[in-house]
Amino acid sequence: QSTSGNRAAIVLLLHLAKEGRLGPASAKQLAADLDMKIFTDGSAENEPLRQWVLREVAAVMASIAPVPSPGIICPGIIYSGSGPHEPWVEQLHDAESGAYSYLVACPSSKEALLIDPRASQKHRDMALLKERGFSLCYVATTHCYVGRGAAVEAVVKESPAAKTVMLESAGVEADVLAKDGHVLTVGTQSVEVLATPGHTKGCASFVLNKAGVAHAVFT
Repeated sequence: QSTSGNRAAIVLLLHLAKEGRLGPASAKQLAADLDMKIFTDGSAENEPLRQWVLREVAAVMASIAPVPSPGIICPGIIYSGSGPHEPWVEQLHDAESGAYSYLVACPSSKEALLIDPRASQKHRDMALLKERGFSLCYVATTHCYVGRGAAVEAVVKESPAAKTVMLESAGVEADVLAKDGHVLTVGTQSVEVLATPGHTKGCASFVLNKAGVAHAVFT
């Protein structure tokens, strides 16, 4: 049995990485939150082990290949219904931060909404849109802070026709200043903007509705 808890901590972090739930940055944050000594003792002795764990977490995340499976939304999985009016939802992962972005599109009109983009992944996202044949019409964020704002701006520079979407309560400039209940139309898809107060101004959730019923919620 390990008295330091290091071995248990390493197993937990690698397990979560394998499930697609965290990258190196998230691993460091979780380790700090749980007071995992390998990360919190700050010792030079543990530094090589810390770096090895972060490299392994990144390698595990990079090895996870998305497996398309119609009708299911989960990490790394594409949702695409069988008909032209079914929504297309794709989860995009940033291994460094552990964060996820979401691409919501209408297969018939080829219009798309990008939620919570990462500035470092703008070229990947633009290439993906081109590959899918989608035209970006909206870029939105669930949380309003400097990093997210910069990411939205970076994407819009690559796709100038896209409109930025923010809650009015965020107090920032955007093409669409939405109130609670505002509906974004993405081709035949309907995405409702909900005010869900959180740790930053203008926290929002986006509800993909299908025949008046919530089909997916992005928070």
